[in-house]
Amino acid sequence: MVPVSCDRDCGGGCPLSAYVSKGRIVRITDNPRTPELMRGCIKGYRIADTVYANDRLKSPLIGTGNGGGERFSV
Repeated sequence: MVPVSCDRDCGGGCPLSAYVSKGRIVRITDNPRTPELMRGCIKGYRIADTVYANDRLKSPLIGTGNGGGERFSV
C-alpha cells in the first residue's frame, strides 16, 4: 500500500491509498488515516485507468510549425 493523493479537477487533494502488485497499481481506496467524512470520488479511484491508458503521451511533443505551435511531433 502506497499513500497517494488525487489532484484531478476539484482541488480537494483527497488522500488515497494505492495498492501495488508487481510494479502496477491494482486498486485505489480511501486512505484509512483520513477523517471519516473525507472520502475520494470516482475520479480518484480510477487514476490507474489514466496512468495505464493506451493513448497516454509518454514523451513530450515538439512544435515543428512557425513559432512552434502549429504542428507537433513526437
